[in-house]
Amino acid sequence: MGRRKGRTANQEGRELKVVRSLLVLFSVCVVSLVLLAGCASSATREKMERLETMLKEKTEDIERLESERKERESRMRTYLRNALNAIEANNLSGVKESLRRMQMMCELLESAKETPPIESQIPNFPWPPPKASATEVIPSEFFRKPSGEEIYLRDIERIIHGALESCGYYEKKYYAVPDGFAMVTRMEQINPDGTSKEPPDRWMPEVQPLRLKFSLKEYITRLFTANKGYYRVIVFIVTKHPFSQANVTITRGEAMLWLSTGLNVLPDAIGQLAYTEQYNCTALIYEFEKIPDKEAEIKFAGSLTGRVHLEKSNIWKYLEK
Repeated sequence: MGRRKGRTANQEGRELKVVRSLLVLFSVCVVSLVLLAGCASSATREKMERLETMLKEKTEDIERLESERKERESRMRTYLRNALNAIEANNLSGVKESLRRMQMMCELLESAKETPPIESQIPNFPWPPPKASATEVIPSEFFRKPSGEEIYLRDIERIIHGALESCGYYEKKYYAVPDGFAMVTRMEQINPDGTSKEPPDRWMPEVQPLRLKFSLKEYITRLFTANKGYYRVIVFIVTKHPFSQANVTITRGEAMLWLSTGLNVLPDAIGQLAYTEQYNCTALIYEFEKIPDKEAEIKFAGSLTGRVHLEKSNIWKYLEK
């Protein structure tokens, strides 16, 4: 009996050691996971923010589609009810009118299936937009007509387009934003005071002449090893929704791609939206500084405000006219 008790105590001691070892191992794993999470917290937060934004947008789209479906069903029931009442009352004209409305609703549903949504016709600009170097809200008075007649987003686009053309910004691309659009200019070289460099340096990425045999690798390498300089991209956002800026750092390469992935003109589906009092036009300035032997980096809270950038580029002067 004593030996059995002794063996049992020994077994319990070994089991206790095993449990303690497992607890120590578990603690080490938890600490390691915490440390890894701390190292990746910044990138994880950015990804989570983007996922939350995408989920919110998709949820809003689903809710909007569901609301539209219910409204159409309600209308169809109403038209059908009116037709039945007209039949009971021997009201031939009432029957015809109800059937006509039902046919129009069916045609509307069919066209909605065939016509892709605006989001599929025009690429979306990152939303909320990436953090900019400077911003400026353009006064609505610059866009209002003296007669007070109704204006549309296509009118706003024409005014901005004309101001940019007057300042030498001939290449522009368009993106969709919630209930509006974004217009992106080509990246340009600027002087430290915000004025544009004289052509052809203004539009050059400081790339030396390539060899006769073109090499994409050499081009990209030289593109990001240019001499020190300052670069600027201006994004005009027209929307009726107040917005903040995402805590996302945009690279010069990503900003340059905006000019190759947008549309060349503003779609009519967006241009025909009425420019009401809820709308605002905001200029986002993305300024990059290139230091020798280093990649260009965006400047946050630089020495120039958004208003100064627009004035030095002469865009403000032409918008104000």
